[in-house]
Amino acid sequence: MTTEELLGQRLARQHLTSAADPMTVCRDLIALQAQYWPHAACALRIRSAAEPEWDQLGKTWSLRGTLHLCREADLPLLLYNGRRHFLRPQDRCDDGDVYLDGALCLTAERKRHWMTRIPALVDAGLGERNALRAACEAEGMSQAEARCVFDPWGGLLRGLCENGTLLYCAQERKVFRRCAGFHPLDESAAGPQLAERYFTHYGPASLKDAAVFFGSPQSTIRRWASRLPLTRDSCGGIELFSLPCPGNSAAIPTCILLAGFDPLLMGYHKETNPILPPEHLRKVYSLNGTVYPTILLRGRIVGRWKSAGNRVELTPFEAISAKDRQSIEACVPCAANWRDVI
Repeated sequence: MTTEELLGQRLARQHLTSAADPMTVCRDLIALQAQYWPHAACALRIRSAAEPEWDQLGKTWSLRGTLHLCREADLPLLLYNGRRHFLRPQDRCDDGDVYLDGALCLTAERKRHWMTRIPALVDAGLGERNALRAACEAEGMSQAEARCVFDPWGGLLRGLCENGTLLYCAQERKVFRRCAGFHPLDESAAGPQLAERYFTHYGPASLKDAAVFFGSPQSTIRRWASRLPLTRDSCGGIELFSLPCPGNSAAIPTCILLAGFDPLLMGYHKETNPILPPEHLRKVYSLNGTVYPTILLRGRIVGRWKSAGNRVELTPFEAISAKDRQSIEACVPCAANWRDVI
């Protein structure tokens, strides 16, 4: 398989050259990383044939223990029993006390109280995170308890999402709503389904690619995929796997503006992803964990972009010809402004 054939398949399977219904896109791509809402919304919109119905979607901590945009119908699959990502004591809805810096901050009894009271407040219309915190503090929540419940990286609110009680609304504001309730699948049932979606819509991909995407060991991916009729291929000496996908190949477009944390980057091992030249890796993946919105020119990342008021700011990583600049600007929905090469 040539690199061009590989990219043609990945772009089509990920709906970048074959737009689909937004719910289909969400299902096929499993979940879209969403700790920065504009990036998740952009990743979905550039693949969708219509504006998403956001009330049918939600955000929760799923793949790699990170906040993702997903269909509520997929929560039993994404939040399967036996997931192995790290949860701190304050992120758990178990029956244990929580200590921070050696001090008791939340007793098991008070944890049970807030696990019941917070969903009731959401039911009463106090879904916005700051309003929810203010209501809890008015009811006697101490500052130490608030550190655990409203921790900026999750806290007990995350625990209530992890167990299917709450769900973030699909929007930029931090607003919770009640989850409809579900029974999580066991790993033995969820794993093969996740692998099937991955190798259908992220394939052709290596086991290492899948391990990076799911945040799981390659041995786990191999076990999940063991009963799937995977097709084997190779590109650049790397063994790749895929499953059949209708219309799974297309010509590579001249230019696509990819979202930050785009699935075309998050779905694969960054150092072997053919769209990312090694010399540009640190300009796309920052040391603090940010994955920037990028300019994909004929299947190769050549720069970054970002919204700047009513303009889009374009930052090339290398010299761009006048003709290619015109092609890139043609993809920009509003006026473009070029910066110097990084």
